[in-house]
Amino acid sequence: MTGDLRDHFWGIPEGSDGTYRITVNVKKLKLALEKISDETEEPEPEIKTIYGLGSAFGWDSGSATGLVPDPLYANVYKAEVNLVYSEENKQFKFILEKGDWDKVNYLVPESVDYNGNVKIVTPGEYPMFKCSEMEGNLRDHFWGIPEGADGKYILTVNTETMILKVEKVVKTIYGLGTAFGWDSGNPTGLIPSPDEEDTYTAEVDLNYSDENKQFKFCLEKGDWDKVNYLVPESVDYNENVKIVTPGEYPMFKCSEMEGNLRDHFWGIPEGSDGKYKLTVNTKTLKLKVEKIN
Repeated sequence: MTGDLRDHFWGIPEGSDGTYRITVNVKKLKLALEKISDETEEPEPEIKTIYGLGSAFGWDSGSATGLVPDPLYANVYKAEVNLVYSEENKQFKFILEKGDWDKVNYLVPESVDYNGNVKIVTPGEYPMFKCSEMEGNLRDHFWGIPEGADGKYILTVNTETMILKVEKVVKTIYGLGTAFGWDSGNPTGLIPSPDEEDTYTAEVDLNYSDENKQFKFCLEKGDWDKVNYLVPESVDYNENVKIVTPGEYPMFKCSEMEGNLRDHFWGIPEGSDGKYKLTVNTKTLKLKVEKIN
């Protein structure tokens, strides 16, 4: 554009092959050259992130979803994804760079055991295989999940050890009231049942009081007007409490966001203090109350 182009280059003397560090200062127009070693093997490029492909991430290798680099460990990347079983079950695999499908490197299962192209995984660690069309070893393989194992998972990929770690995020619900505490931003979690999905339990001491707001539940942590509650379907004490004895009771889901919030609680009869086991099923919206002692 300025008419002074010189198609000139820097080179090296014969016999001085090696790996060099080149530093360019565009303000001072200075070039610094430092020989690092006599080795001429091209260093592996630094991987800023890796990308997911499959039903959990999307299918376009040119515009793939990046994983999050671990802030403490090099070559480690994480993603939290929802995995939903399907007959095809191609949940995810990874690529090391964005680009056309035949111009990128893939990380896929080392072996498969479903449909001839899927490795079924449960929480645990799995070896990965690096392949590409350029190397002539491309395998169009994916990881999948067992039927009935839908849920949120954390995937951790280590590109140095070539290990994939799969963890299932254990969801819980939270208790509020005299028995649990009152802060919906930092509530007490119930224990997920290992045998029954959508079922959570807590063992609590219930002590009668005039107010008698012993407990209710919320489905997530947050400000009082930003969470969903499970409360009694009806009340019969102080216009905001349902008195319960051992048995099963229907629950009502409500929130300020939905415009149907009820600030209701379960309570106990006078003289029935003790330790109780509460079992909550968020699918059937049933509460089971058992007195332990």
